[in-house]
Amino acid sequence: FIFDLTSSVKWEAAMGIMQTVLVVIVLAIGALLFSRDVDQLVLLPIERMIGKVNRIRFDPLYAIRLSEADNNTKSNTKATDRPKVVRKANGKRRFGTRDSKPKHTATLETKMLENTIIKLGSLLALGFGEAGVRIIAENLDDDSAQVRAKIPGSKVEA
Repeated sequence: FIFDLTSSVKWEAAMGIMQTVLVVIVLAIGALLFSRDVDQLVLLPIERMIGKVNRIRFDPLYAIRLSEADNNTKSNTKATDRPKVVRKANGKRRFGTRDSKPKHTATLETKMLENTIIKLGSLLALGFGEAGVRIIAENLDDDSAQVRAKIPGSKVEA
């Protein structure tokens, strides 16, 4: 007796190739989705914080302006986020916010770090004053970690 298994072996080989292609596609999609989430939740907030630190490094008074702008946006959002009563067609009441669409916000941890950076910069600017801020900005201006203590002073009228 001679058994011809050619067609079943070809079928198994084709199914094996299709299974491999399907696994590769699923892994690629999963990697892309994971990469997108990492970008949105980790990398973009860290890049935003590094940008703020660099901006505060060159102009420490910028932290005060950031703090004021942040306080203005907080007061505006608090006024619009009050719950209101919405009546449905069936007569039942539902409590909700004025904007039913979810807003895309940064994660709480990164937002807290950003606020801490802004507050530290504001305290630095307020503690040293305008003249001290200029000295600090000159010391932080270059990439060396050395403090130049013999920077010539300047007169500032208060």
